[in-house]
Amino acid sequence: MLYYNVALGARRVSLVYRQLSVLKKTMIDIKTVISTVQKRLERGSVGIGIELKTYKRDRGITIVKVTDDHLLIREDGFVKNEFEIPVEKLKKTLRSLLKKEFPRSKKVWLSEKRLSG
Repeated sequence: MLYYNVALGARRVSLVYRQLSVLKKTMIDIKTVISTVQKRLERGSVGIGIELKTYKRDRGITIVKVTDDHLLIREDGFVKNEFEIPVEKLKKTLRSLLKKEFPRSKKVWLSEKRLSG
């Protein structure tokens, strides 16, 4: 179980990263990942998580919707890093992370998870 403490202004948001249920798990083309992730995060509520994994599932990126305008990204692959970004910077950040974590991949596993908060 991983605990995230994210400082957002004057209040602190604490999310417990627990897999309650996998809503959808599909393999999609790398060219459609950015648009698919953006659409699913837009229509999802706070606490929804999207996990991108390689075919072998040894490297991945997890994106958690902390608030309506902030996302928490955790990369677990060549580099292990965790940071928070505004929703407006998702496209640029995800593009650079995909190049770094999935350099030769043509398809990735996409899992949509519901996280408790």
